[in-house]
Amino acid sequence: VPAVCGRDVWVGASDGYLYHLRGRSLQLVDRVNFRRPLTGHLVHDQKESLYVVGFDGRLYGVQAKPQT
Repeated sequence: VPAVCGRDVWVGASDGYLYHLRGRSLQLVDRVNFRRPLTGHLVHDQKESLYVVGFDGRLYGVQAKPQT
């Protein structure tokens, strides 16, 4: 399940990347390599943090300030 905040969408993938997309076109803004597959469990706290669960069961925090 992707995390959505405003115009931003974050999606974890089995290739080990966390993708940051924007707008209706879902333009790629950035990607972060976790070097391990990520589940679809993402939570955005509506401030500046995004939490991602890896297949290894670990919880990762990423700074993800929403854009307006």
